[in-house]
Amino acid sequence: MRIHELKTSYDVIVVGLGTAGSIALITAAQLGLRALGIERLNAMGGTGTLGGIYGYYFGSTGGRYEDINGEATRIQNRFHVPAGGSYPGAKSYALEQRARQLGADILYEATCTAVHMQNHTVTGIDCLQDGKSASISSTFVIDCTGEADVCVLCGCPTRKGRQSD
Repeated sequence: MRIHELKTSYDVIVVGLGTAGSIALITAAQLGLRALGIERLNAMGGTGTLGGIYGYYFGSTGGRYEDINGEATRIQNRFHVPAGGSYPGAKSYALEQRARQLGADILYEATCTAVHMQNHTVTGIDCLQDGKSASISSTFVIDCTGEADVCVLCGCPTRKGRQSD
């Protein structure tokens, strides 16, 4: 999806479609909310797809990720892709397909550049893709960026990294 194809208002905007953001977007869409996901990179899943790390749940059982990993395994088996664990490309594809089937909009290679606030409440964002910008209102904005980008734009105090660094 390109920036000019976006709606001007959503129920939920998820900024950052990594491990947490991809599941947040899918869950919002599954609940019937008009959902938009914004990702700086060109695929969903973060470390578990683009980072090439497939086994990072540390033995946790249950959760939406098991369903996605199962779908990724079916995709990789269908295309005869030899890989141990869940092939990252198949997992990214499974995440995107699920989100789109549920009606979510996804904007790749885009970044959140500003936050709209009213009475200390986030009411929308500005985003940028290929030199074009859009202003989008939303009831909820979920910051799933690795560096709390939306929180920083809101002026929230943040601390990055370990103090020992």
